[in-house]
Amino acid sequence: RLVCPGSATRVIPGQMTAMLRAKFGLNDVLGLNGEKNRNDHRHHAVDACVIGVTDQGLLQRFAQANAQAREGGLTRLVESMPLPWDTYRDHVERAVRHIWVSHKPDHGFEGAMMEETSYGIRKDGSIKQRRKADGMIVIGTSENTPAWDYFGELDPATNWVCWGAPNDSFPWVRSDNEAGAALAVRHMLVRGYEKIVCIGSATSPQRQFQERYEGYAEAMRSAGLEPVLQQVESGLAREEQGRRAAIALAGSGTPFDAIFAVCDDMALGALKELTARGLSIPDQIGIIGFDGIRAGAWSTPPLTSIEPDFQMAGTLLVEQLLAKINGTEGSGRRVPVRLVIRGSTRP
Repeated sequence: RLVCPGSATRVIPGQMTAMLRAKFGLNDVLGLNGEKNRNDHRHHAVDACVIGVTDQGLLQRFAQANAQAREGGLTRLVESMPLPWDTYRDHVERAVRHIWVSHKPDHGFEGAMMEETSYGIRKDGSIKQRRKADGMIVIGTSENTPAWDYFGELDPATNWVCWGAPNDSFPWVRSDNEAGAALAVRHMLVRGYEKIVCIGSATSPQRQFQERYEGYAEAMRSAGLEPVLQQVESGLAREEQGRRAAIALAGSGTPFDAIFAVCDDMALGALKELTARGLSIPDQIGIIGFDGIRAGAWSTPPLTSIEPDFQMAGTLLVEQLLAKINGTEGSGRRVPVRLVIRGSTRP
């Protein structure tokens, strides 16, 4: 059965794709000096990015020019083609860098490594438990209260460690939230912003949000500025919280030229709302988030963010868990952060 109706599909000539790919400078995305790199399976994604910006009108013009190829019509058509948008090549390159190619394994699930795990697979495909796990790493949102209640009632002898815990009584690992918030404030001040408002909550069950607000407030006071908190509504999705906070802030009369949101999703909600209101980001309003989520790289403009060292986070979680299993203390609980500068703050 066809996925798309026949009227909704069209064939893109390979010659057209190749010429546009070269014209847009995409052959270098996979690094072979202007030639398509067929050894890298991501070249299919690059071609898809070309096909995605074509339309029926372009196909017709290409066919007409192809018929006049002896007169150089095809070459002239391609040479006159502008980029689909100014940052098109950068968007394609960022997208390709985030693609991981996987291949179907050529072997089954049998083997020594599989036999050493706590769970196995029966012949009928069902799961069987071989033994109890030695420990576990829990990653979740602090808003899931029933789940945290469950973990809070575990036998004290249970070996576990978590990311995203709502309070300090759990065996947690977190970003260096206060340092990250201070880094965000300093970045804004250096870029010429002065009226920096925090979108978040000082009473959120998410302990990391409280720490981020505290880091922001302390950095503002150290700069001789008064911290301003735009409280988010509880019980909503993070992006919607950010959007509604931006609406409330814009209608409050509070002067502001920058926003520090305690998470990227809130920042993205605020960015979309303020952009829809005709405000220029980052010229009129600068916006910075926290968490370094991938969606931030694709917003318009791309979101500046405080990003935790994800590799270090994984390392610390494992180290803490192994320390608990061995009855010792782990090496640390705070994950370092870095500033990822994109287009939502002034260059």
